[in-house]
Amino acid sequence: MKRYLILIILTALSIGCTTKSEKIDSLKKGETAESSTSKAKSINKIVNQLDGTWLSDGYLAAIEKRKTVHGNPAYTTSVFGFSILKDSLIDGSDYLYGFSTHDAGYTWPISYNKLKQRIEYDATAGDEIKPPSAFYINPLTSTTLELVFDKPAKKELYRKADLEQELNRILFEGSYTDQAMNKTVTFTRDGKITGLNGRIMYQVQYDTEGEYATPFDAVFLFTKQDDEAGTPFHFKISGDTITLYTVNEEEVEKYVEYNYSIGAKAYTLVKNKSSK
Repeated sequence: MKRYLILIILTALSIGCTTKSEKIDSLKKGETAESSTSKAKSINKIVNQLDGTWLSDGYLAAIEKRKTVHGNPAYTTSVFGFSILKDSLIDGSDYLYGFSTHDAGYTWPISYNKLKQRIEYDATAGDEIKPPSAFYINPLTSTTLELVFDKPAKKELYRKADLEQELNRILFEGSYTDQAMNKTVTFTRDGKITGLNGRIMYQVQYDTEGEYATPFDAVFLFTKQDDEAGTPFHFKISGDTITLYTVNEEEVEKYVEYNYSIGAKAYTLVKNKSSK
């Protein structure tokens, strides 16, 4: 009888241990799945926020204050701007695609740090072009972020924006009155014009280093959608007034070098009160 009771007790203990072990395994699997889901949600949230083009906030703020591109101090950030591609970064690693106002620039490998739950420079990628130091990306809002560098400790602020549209917003967007013709002229953020002698599009020159760049602030006005070159005008902004001047072009060496100078006043445009 005693032996029978002992067998029952041992069997029960065995079953209990097995059940407990199974529960622990099940809980572990659940925690792992939950952890993976949590990490996936975390990286998805970050990459969705970072996806897009980011530009030096300080450089653009200076242009907005001075109303000039050529007269603006050179940007002091490591890269003027960069793009982050959500679809490429979703697996945890990709590149920060940097550029200057003139051309493509630095391309730095970045990856998702699961422990710190952030996107940072990936020193293990072994790329030859390296940043000034290790860095990580610190999202501040839906439209601003910081690149935070280690050595020396430095934070660089960027805003999410399209370069051409941001310059249009800062310098031209609005409704104006043409002083000579007493007509309303409008400039939209996406580069369209109405009311200006058949000019239908405009583009601010932001590449101050290009082969055909003028040595002063210029905006190109277009009369046709498929016009590749456009006509350059020097612009000067003072308060609510934009003055446009013709640009003289002198060919120094055929197809190689040109001299540009500011010509006659072409338009004086005063911003309408309703557009301020």
